Amino acid sequence: MAKQQEVLKRHEHEFVRVPITDSDSIREGDHLVDEGNVIDHHMLVTEKNGDQFTIAEYTGPSGCISAFSHFAATKDILAFGQIMENSYSLQHLVKRKIQKIIWPDKLRQYSVEQAIKRARSRKDETYYDALRNNCEHFVTWCICGLRVSLQVKRWSIALYSFIAGPLDWCIKKAKDVSTPLLLKIAANASDELAGWICENSELVGFGLAIAIEAGMAGYNIYRAFYHCKTTSEFFVELLNIVAKAVCRLGFGIVGSCFGAAAGGPLLSFILGAVGAGAGHLIAHCIGWCYENV
Repeated sequence: MAKQQEVLKRHEHEFVRVPITDSDSIREGDHLVDEGNVIDHHMLVTEKNGDQFTIAEYTGPSGCISAFSHFAATKDILAFGQIMENSYSLQHLVKRKIQKIIWPDKLRQYSVEQAIKRARSRKDETYYDALRNNCEHFVTWCICGLRVSLQVKRWSIALYSFIAGPLDWCIKKAKDVSTPLLLKIAANASDELAGWICENSELVGFGLAIAIEAGMAGYNIYRAFYHCKTTSEFFVELLNIVAKAVCRLGFGIVGSCFGAAAGGPLLSFILGAVGAGAGHLIAHCIGWCYENV
C-alpha cells in the first residue's frame, strides 16, 4: 500500500482540478470531486445523457452528494457506506461546485470503458473504511488499478502533528504518577476489589463489552474473508480488526476502572467511553503504520 501511494504522490502536482461549468466539461469516465472542509468526496462518471449524469460513488458515513444518509442507501446497518450509481443533473453539480480532476495520461491504466466496468463490478459493496477503502481509493482503483488515497496521507500527517505533543506530555505524566497509583491499587486490591465488584454492576458491563467486541470482530472477519482478494490482504485486515477490538476493549476497561475508583458510575462510564475512543484511534494508527511504514 505504501509503495502504491508513493507512485501517485510523486505525480500529485500533475493532477489538475477544473470547475464544472457546462455539459461539455463532463465526459464518461471523468473523475469528479466535491471539495469539503475536511474530507473531499470522489466520484466517477459512468453515463452521460444530455444534462443528466450517472455517477458511481462510495456513499461513506455522511452519504453521497445528494445529501441523504447512508442508512437510507444501504440495508446493512453495520456498513459505513455503499458503492452506488446515482443520477444528478448538471444544475446540481454546478450548484455543488463539483470539480473535475484531470489525470496525467501516463497514469491512466484503463480505458474509459474499462474504468466504468471496474466501477460497476463493485456496485453494492459495503466495505467502506476511511483510511483504507474510501471514495478516493475506489476511484483511483477504477482508473489506474492502485487503491490509493492521497488525502489519507495528509490526514495522517496532520493527526501526528496534533497528537504528538499531548501524547508525549501524557507519557511523561504517566511515568510520574503511575508507580504510586499502582502501588495504592495493589495494596487495596485484596480486600476491596472483590467486594466492589460484587456490589456494583460494572462486571456485567465488562461482560457485555467483551461480548459486543467479540461479535463485531467476528462479523468483520467474516466480511473480510469474502472481501479480500489475497491471503496477505486478509491477514492485514485481520490484524486491523483484532487490534481495534483489543485496544477499544482494553483502554475502555482501564478508563472505566479508573473512573469507578475515582468518582463512581457516571465517571466510570465517561472514562470508559474516552478510553474506548482512544483505543480505537491508537488501533487505527497501528494498522496504518503496519501498512505504510
